[in-house]
Amino acid sequence: MKLPEALNQISHINGQRAPLLTKHDLGVVLMEHGDTLSSTVKRLSKYGALTKVANGLYATEKSKHTDGMLYMMVTYLRPDEVNYLSNESVLCNLSIISQQMLDRITVMTTGRSGTFKTPFGVIEFTHTKRDPVSIAKSTFKPNGVPIRMANKHVAVRDLKRIGRNINMIDWEEFNEAD
Repeated sequence: MKLPEALNQISHINGQRAPLLTKHDLGVVLMEHGDTLSSTVKRLSKYGALTKVANGLYATEKSKHTDGMLYMMVTYLRPDEVNYLSNESVLCNLSIISQQMLDRITVMTTGRSGTFKTPFGVIEFTHTKRDPVSIAKSTFKPNGVPIRMANKHVAVRDLKRIGRNINMIDWEEFNEAD
């Protein structure tokens, strides 16, 4: 597909879809596959209409203006797993630790551990052996966030389980946090 035509297709979906697209999604939108699709995606990336955020995952121009991109990426990077925000991310949000998590989130997952460095920040996945039912009982779904979140007790428990530094916890703040 010629670049102007591809840009038109991408700009059309920018206003209608989520700001993230898999390579398969792009194939459907651009009506291409194989080497032709790879070539078109490469040109769109070079032009700036797409940004590669992970293997097979791309962000559109709309993504630059979307809050919570890291949270959205979790559901694309570990789609068949149970994931929830925990550890330093939760404790920082509740001001229980002084460490600032500006461009990084910590996620517990039933999938593989791993770290993804993206143009929007870093997503750190840590494997948990907890079963989905117990995860559902000890986490909640906050408004506007596409993944579940641990409560403060679960976040501290997870932090201890994975061997992270718990000396940074302000226990007075912990006891006062909701």
